[in-house]
Amino acid sequence: MNFSVVITTYNRLNLLRRAIESASNQTLPCEVVVVDDCSTDKTESYCRGLGDKIVYIRNPVNLGHSFSVNIGVLSATGNWIKLLDDDDYLVPNCNEEISKALAGRPKAVICSCQAIQIDARGREIRRTRTIGCSSAIYVKQSDIHYAMAMEMLPFGTASQVAFNKGAFLKTKGWNKSLKGPFDEIYYWVEAAEQGDALFVNQPLVYKVMWGGSGTFLHSIQKHLERNICIKEKIRSVISEKHKKKLPSAKTIQNYLKLHWGIVALKRLKVLAFFRIVFSAILSPAAWKIFLKIQREKKYRKLDIFHRVSLDKLKVSILADYLPDGSQSMLHFANIIEQGLKDKGHRVHVIRPEPIFGLIKQTGTGLGKWLGYVDKFIIFPKLLRKATRCTDIIHILDHSNAVYVKYLDGMPHIATCEDLLAIRSALGEFKENITKWSGRKLQKMILAGLNQTQHVVCISESTRKDLLRVSKLNPESVSRIYMGLNYNYSPMGESEAKLHLERLGINFSNPFLLNVSKNNWYKNRHGLLDIFRFLDEHTNKKQFNLIIAGSPLSLRLRKLVRRYGLREKIYEVIFPENEDLRALYSMAKALIYPSIAEGFGWPIIEAQACGCPVFTTGKPPMTEAGGGAAVYFDPNKPQEAAQIIAETLSDNAKVAKMKEEGLENVKRFSVERMIEEYIKVYRTAIEENQGKNNP
Repeated sequence: MNFSVVITTYNRLNLLRRAIESASNQTLPCEVVVVDDCSTDKTESYCRGLGDKIVYIRNPVNLGHSFSVNIGVLSATGNWIKLLDDDDYLVPNCNEEISKALAGRPKAVICSCQAIQIDARGREIRRTRTIGCSSAIYVKQSDIHYAMAMEMLPFGTASQVAFNKGAFLKTKGWNKSLKGPFDEIYYWVEAAEQGDALFVNQPLVYKVMWGGSGTFLHSIQKHLERNICIKEKIRSVISEKHKKKLPSAKTIQNYLKLHWGIVALKRLKVLAFFRIVFSAILSPAAWKIFLKIQREKKYRKLDIFHRVSLDKLKVSILADYLPDGSQSMLHFANIIEQGLKDKGHRVHVIRPEPIFGLIKQTGTGLGKWLGYVDKFIIFPKLLRKATRCTDIIHILDHSNAVYVKYLDGMPHIATCEDLLAIRSALGEFKENITKWSGRKLQKMILAGLNQTQHVVCISESTRKDLLRVSKLNPESVSRIYMGLNYNYSPMGESEAKLHLERLGINFSNPFLLNVSKNNWYKNRHGLLDIFRFLDEHTNKKQFNLIIAGSPLSLRLRKLVRRYGLREKIYEVIFPENEDLRALYSMAKALIYPSIAEGFGWPIIEAQACGCPVFTTGKPPMTEAGGGAAVYFDPNKPQEAAQIIAETLSDNAKVAKMKEEGLENVKRFSVERMIEEYIKVYRTAIEENQGKNNP
């Protein structure tokens, strides 16, 4: 695919220089053709001075814009023509992005894009609207003219459009009898008779808007008359399959009168408004078309628009409600967002915002129900608006699968961290009895998961659980291990001691570490049982225990006193990442006796810092720890204590655990995780396009 950029110019050398430079510096090299419509300034000498950098053509007399376009296209050697007015200029990757959109679509003959409209000083005024709901949309030839008639597919100005030269040669070229923006629009209509169309939802050209000129050169009445003429031209070539649902010519004319009348009113031209809309304002059919077009412009969804997956995706990340306080999911959202941006993808993070939740802290009682208002009543309406134009929606927390029904068939995936709450609601854990409201909520979440296009689980254990409790097909569920959510690595002893001193920890005695919260499945009660037997096994001399995370509950504090361990247990409340890194680096071992998990972050965090890991001998803890961890049964605390004590007394074994742990964590890289998610995104997009994808 070869591009030729055709620039038409007349007496605007100061602007032409910029246009030529933007075409010459494209990331996808192209031919630059300049057609000079007999300028009287120094355009000729400048262009001839560029030598073979451009193809320069000078009209013998002033022949007009349309004639100059035709001459330029016929002289170009590229099989695709990118037009450019002399006062506009291209972004560096314009031709490259259009080329990517066209790749593998041989029937396409015309492609447009968004434009950044700027004033004479180069200040951005606005961006032209997006079309459809993805990075690019594809429209089959039989649907183009209907979309143009209903104003859902405005190709825009010449600088926004590229077209196939072969298709151009089959037409009569640009109509030389037309002036202003109408010559180009007429050609878009004729070109669309030759093949399919694309629209790239990226601003790839800067369009200068001159006050009092350009599209505003003609009066509003003249705009209306020409617009009616264009609609009649479009109407004459609309395919048979759309003619039945096409409004009558009179209704279209009345709609245009309403449209341009409102334009006049916005410019405070009240008399012009009444003069234009007088014969149309009482037409219900015209108002129906007007409102239909406004609604479809707003939601940007038509069955005739087919998604196109480009190299760089637009990803909407649906993240957690912040007052719910999930720090791990907040970290996960940040990692996914940054990882995608580092690879050049566009990312938009959306989440329920606290409104009623600000009145009272969420979590329990009234606060929980106020949070439900934010999440389940207010947010769904905002979600539809926020995800209108995106390639893929990534629901980061499976509990947000309740929003799947509001995605209107958009391509989407969800990440499932664990199914502990759902399984508890199903009665699978006697340790955690779920209340009525909780069972209802988890039922809603499971129903949402059943409707999800694709679910990614963070462990094989979670994937198996999901397939067991849901109605999803195995092909719709995959596994991607998470990458470390922080750059954990061994910290030097002197630096680590400074952190411990600041935390008020006596590091003269060696210590064991546990990182957890008071969640039932973290099994802190079992941790205290294991440590009590371990303390007895070592004659109460060898180890202290540091518990990092949320404060111990009152019940657990009483248990600590009953076991006589108050002098041996330290608490570090929600440590910062670097403090936690110091704890992992200085600890003799991590003890992690969870009953159940979605994955078990602290296992790989500890290993990344060279800390040996002792954890529960069942998935997913065994998935995370691999062959580098030592496993036990948390229901047998005395046996677990003996395993820990005997292993720690074997220096060679401990050294091997550290070495193998550092090797094991290489499986959990952010780079690998991001690459695997991008593959899932593309598969989901392709599946969503379905059999009607061109």
